[in-house]
Amino acid sequence: MDTNQGGAEAPGEKKEVEEEEEGDTEKDEEEPQQEEEERKKPVCWFGSNCFRKSKKHLSKYAHPASTGKSSTNLLATAAGAVKQILQGKRKREESKVEGQEEQEEGGSKRLKPFEGDEEPTQPDEGEEQEAFAAVEPTLIVTEDCGDDEGPTQIIEEVVEVETTQMVVETLEATKPKLTRQFSSQMHLDAFLDKMKEREEENRDGEKQKEKQKEAGADGGGEEQEADTGGEPTQLIVTSMEGDGALPSTTTAAEDAPTLLVEMEEDNAEHEKKDQEETKPVEKAPLEAPSPDLPEGYVDAWDNENIKLPCSPQNTYRRVGTRSRRLLSRWYLIHTVLSVPMRSSLDLQEAIIAYNCTEDSKYAQYWDFSALHYFFQQLATKEEFDTFFDTTLPFIIRLALRLPELFSEPTPLLAMGEDRTLVLTQEQVACLLANGFLCTFPKQGPQKKGRKGQYPSFSFHTLFMGAGERCLPNQAAKLRCVFHYFERVAHKMPTGVVSFERRVLEDEPPWGECDTGLAELIISDDGCIEDVQEECLQIDFANKMVGGGVLGYGCIQEEIRFMINTELIASLLFTARLQDNECLLITGAERYSKYTGYAKTFRYAGDYEDQTPRDELGRRRTQVIAMDALFFGSYSIGRLAQYRLENIERELNKCYVTFSTPSIPPLDTTPVATGNWGCGAFGGFHDVKAIIQLMAAAVAGRPLRYFTFGEPGLANALKEVYAFLREKRVTVSALWEVLCDVSGEVTAYLDRSQGEGEDDEEEDNTPPMSAPQLFNLLFDRFDVTPKSPNVEDGQPTAPPAKGKEKVQNDEDDEATVEL
Repeated sequence: MDTNQGGAEAPGEKKEVEEEEEGDTEKDEEEPQQEEEERKKPVCWFGSNCFRKSKKHLSKYAHPASTGKSSTNLLATAAGAVKQILQGKRKREESKVEGQEEQEEGGSKRLKPFEGDEEPTQPDEGEEQEAFAAVEPTLIVTEDCGDDEGPTQIIEEVVEVETTQMVVETLEATKPKLTRQFSSQMHLDAFLDKMKEREEENRDGEKQKEKQKEAGADGGGEEQEADTGGEPTQLIVTSMEGDGALPSTTTAAEDAPTLLVEMEEDNAEHEKKDQEETKPVEKAPLEAPSPDLPEGYVDAWDNENIKLPCSPQNTYRRVGTRSRRLLSRWYLIHTVLSVPMRSSLDLQEAIIAYNCTEDSKYAQYWDFSALHYFFQQLATKEEFDTFFDTTLPFIIRLALRLPELFSEPTPLLAMGEDRTLVLTQEQVACLLANGFLCTFPKQGPQKKGRKGQYPSFSFHTLFMGAGERCLPNQAAKLRCVFHYFERVAHKMPTGVVSFERRVLEDEPPWGECDTGLAELIISDDGCIEDVQEECLQIDFANKMVGGGVLGYGCIQEEIRFMINTELIASLLFTARLQDNECLLITGAERYSKYTGYAKTFRYAGDYEDQTPRDELGRRRTQVIAMDALFFGSYSIGRLAQYRLENIERELNKCYVTFSTPSIPPLDTTPVATGNWGCGAFGGFHDVKAIIQLMAAAVAGRPLRYFTFGEPGLANALKEVYAFLREKRVTVSALWEVLCDVSGEVTAYLDRSQGEGEDDEEEDNTPPMSAPQLFNLLFDRFDVTPKSPNVEDGQPTAPPAKGKEKVQNDEDDEATVEL
């Protein structure tokens, strides 16, 4: 009789029953076909279910910000997942085993391969942990078996699973927890894509599999082999050391694509030993210069010079830590950019990788939707291939040559300093390449202190979309930039560009200037940049030079900076223009044609600049930025430009600009200008025209005035100019007229702002219309206009007697000479 019947079961039998019940439960949940597929898989397998069973184990490898524990390297994370996955798999297989086989006494327990009805045995927990711990670095599992049967087969089954596939699937599962850690080193998605590509290539290469088997049999190192011309490519995980200098223990990116992950101090010695044992590998696909600073490099990290990304003092702290340890940002930039890119997403991930740090976390919110939309919807196949095959690699190589091209400190053009900066066109291209890749320290009007005095030089604002779209004029700006880099990639120009900040020391006594008006040539069509003769070409600038060139702006200044792309470099080192300052840029080459204006702006192809060079190697093209006051679009606000202090400010701004010396041997080249400060800035056309006439007369420069398709304004200006020349009106006489108008308008503005509240009659004063300055001039000098006034300061006056007009049929320019 069985003594256990109806009573307590023996411990061993109870354990077997529980294991059988557990196995039956799992078996019932799976379909027969799925069970059969799992049986055919090797011992080491991976899937989404594995992560759910092992996430408790993975939690200790997660980012310290989410767990409170210290971080470790990525491969250790994957290895930890592999350990738990294999353990879970073996437990499921064990549930199907009816009994266990014992080995010879003194021998170790082992797993047998599946042969017929044979099932694997379960090793002791201590032996299993020891076996897994020995193979973490390579993710290849093996065991020390006591006989000659089985171990070889077990190893073969394990290595059938690609090492790369292990990493890929494990990372996919752990992605939510590792994203923040990757954002400060190398974006997780980019790394996953790269690993997936390697995994697909390895499947088709039988030779590659043999190499992986050999690596597994030898114990392996931290080496991942890929199909890169038949040679292994090394993925090294390094620790960063040092107090801001280049890390001494980091492998140069030119030797291998390096994943920068900060290690625990306990693993530093072990990691260093692994690096010493790694075999030499071929260079990264992108042949970039070394991140080490060249001999003779002089660093300057202060408020007097440009803060270069390659400076040893350009450091960062890893996101999610409060560590005081500073890491080299230049090395991080160098390493991330050394990874090949094949899409706009790759470019976005790289830029975010070295910009999103503990000191500047907001970079993770940068919007690149316009860039993505351009390449996915607007760009042709030729444009796409040219950019990612040729242009972008060139941009990266050029950007990484920064320490070589700027081995000495480069001064800033600070406010109040009359200073000139001379750069070669290759240096300018290098600055633009770094600006395109967003490597420079942040600056812009939103910043405080010195950084707030300079425009933003980061191109990420050019990549921002409008509702996840790329506007047509924004696409045209992108094409201008891409075309510039294509041109310099094909042939680097060898000229020079100079940037001169001019400061007005002594203001002219406008009320005492008895100078007559200078020569004036007016055209109602054409553009300033298309003028045939050598002129001082005016840029209707913002006080922050460049305006919205790297944003949504697309008017006169932004268009000029796009077609003469080298002008954009001035944003990096030119501080906000003050009331008595301007910026003269000599030698900027034009690269693009265009059509349209504002919303209709379009890129129209390549432009070959035939402008001759001067003795210094500069193109004989002078572009000078002068900023006007902003008065807005409201009537009461626009009247403020008649205040005497505003009139005097605009006169001084024009004078410091027009008095700029010409390029030798010429003495007084004409000034090509137009409706400066009008349009979006709210200036009245007649007021701005008279102010520019007065300043040009005192500076002794003739004017070439473009009204940009406004024939009414062109005719009115021709008539009033001819009349003033006939009456021999001087600058001082015009100043008196402006003072009288200013007094009347100022009194009205003061009343409208509440200063006349005690006088009830003045409270009912009707709104004042803008004075028609041209008609006032006729009235002042005894000529009455016969035609009504035109709104917005653009009256049409009748021709005055005694004037002569000379018409040029070729360029439709009218020259008035009396």
